[in-house]
Parts: sequence; structure tokens; C-alpha cells
Amino acid sequence: MKYATLFVLLGTLLVAGAAPVAALPDGKIAVVRVTAVDGLAKAEGPVVESRSSVFSYDGSSYMIDRRAVGGLDGVETLLLIDHRVDTMTSGRVSRRHSQEVRAIGGTYFEVEDIPNKVLAYQVASVAGNLRITGDGDQILCEGGDGAPYRIWRIDGVDLVDRKSVVIK
Repeated sequence: MKYATLFVLLGTLLVAGAAPVAALPDGKIAVVRVTAVDGLAKAEGPVVESRSSVFSYDGSSYMIDRRAVGGLDGVETLLLIDHRVDTMTSGRVSRRHSQEVRAIGGTYFEVEDIPNKVLAYQVASVAGNLRITGDGDQILCEGGDGAPYRIWRIDGVDLVDRKSVVIK
């Protein structure tokens, strides 16, 4: 009885452990969308905003600037990050919006965007459904007026045809 329970438990762990590493279908690429904010709490004063973009989505294709990623050879996952950074200078708040693309050669990746933390994620196609597992959303706040805070939020993951990712 004791061995039968052990084998059932071991089998369950093996099946559960195998699910997250299920491969993506051929000709597909996972696109993970992220919002990252390095903000300031209670920043007061005039706000000056700036924007720079390296990717866009028109409803059917992702267009990515060649400066952001040279190509898709060996890439299985694209991490598309919308990033906002707030700074305060001379009583004025500067809010810089930018985009970043990280090309990943597999479906497992780690990020170190939150200080003193390594966040780990796995993208997998399980029974035809795309999933992302891992550390989830993160919020880090430091105390006090005007103190910095950081947000790392996974907005979604899509499985797209490799042909629908255009590098230009």
C-alpha cells in the first residue's frame, strides 16, 4: 500500500511537472506583453511627457523596429515591454514612455527589472491553450512622499504565426 501511494504521487508529480514545458507548435512564436513602471509617489508640479516606440500592433501583425531586435532566428518568445520612468528635476516631473523588445531563444525566461528580485516565467502550449506561469505581477513601493515605486505587470500572452511578426 505504501509503495502504491508513492508511485501514484510520483506519477502525479511527473505529469504536473511535464505540463509547463510543453513545446510551442511549429511556425509559432509567443508574444508576451508587459507594462513596467518606475514611478514617483505624489510627484507634484508640471508634467513633461516624452515617447519613443519600437513596436506596434495593427490587429494582425506585430511591427518591430530592427534597432530593437535584429531577427527572429532561434527566437521562441518575444517580450514586448511598455515602460514608463518618472523623474523629478527642479520641481518638474518628467515622464518618459519607451518600449523595449527582448528576444528569447526558448519559452523559459527570467527578468531582473525589480530590484533584488529575479522573476521567472514559463510559456507553454498545454492541450492547445497558451499559458504563462511564474512569479506573476510585482509591485515594490518605498515609503515617503515622492518615493519611488515599481510595477511589473504581465498584460497577456499570444501565440502568433512567425510570419505575422515583421522586422523593419
